[in-house]
Amino acid sequence: MVNISEDGEYDEESFTGWGVTGSVGKAGNGGFGWQLDADYSSASYTGGTYYNKYGITAHGNFGLAGMTVGAFVGGGLASHIYDGDEGGDTFWYGVDVAKAFGNVALAAQIGLASANFEHDPLDSSNMLFGGIEARYFVSDRFMI
Repeated sequence: MVNISEDGEYDEESFTGWGVTGSVGKAGNGGFGWQLDADYSSASYTGGTYYNKYGITAHGNFGLAGMTVGAFVGGGLASHIYDGDEGGDTFWYGVDVAKAFGNVALAAQIGLASANFEHDPLDSSNMLFGGIEARYFVSDRFMI
């Protein structure tokens, strides 16, 4: 990854990152289901650690017209060590929808997120986010 500094020059530092997410869930009676996700991600650069993030998200969903429609809420802690912040609170919520086609599902979500860090430029509230993804289910219990 190449970064461009404020003066337009290329930053020679190299960034690498990784993350892991796990989920557990259950389809309930009457079409209602739930899911709980936990995740950790980290990135580093030439000079050390860039950030670490921990989070947990709770989902509730139900079947509607052959799709799964739901809402989610989550929170976590993030350390933006590059800028000297050792712990910021993060919070997010939104809605999601998924449609299965055999072993493949298309999913979309949209929501709002907020973060509270020691450095004012990193503070944010009601940031709009969203995403679309394809999920491939290798088996009933394993997805990539």
